[in-house]
Amino acid sequence: MVTYEIDGQETTYKGLDGDEFHASVRWEGGALVFQIIEHEGGREIPQNTVWTLSDDRSTLQVDGTLTKSGKQSTLTKYVRQP
Repeated sequence: MVTYEIDGQETTYKGLDGDEFHASVRWEGGALVFQIIEHEGGREIPQNTVWTLSDDRSTLQVDGTLTKSGKQSTLTKYVRQP
């Protein structure tokens, strides 16, 4: 389990496969912004994610990108269950 400080301060942790992650998380208005860099075999793999909650609080939208091996992937949307 990883615990993030939500003040922009960097958190460093190891993944299950031994890769090192450097993460900072901060609030920008009503959005929670994650900036994570995975250090894998001498490479840096950036992941930038913004979490926002809809006005009716039923949908958590996660917008982000992950760049790995020169390919950029887009992250998805999650629906909150009651």
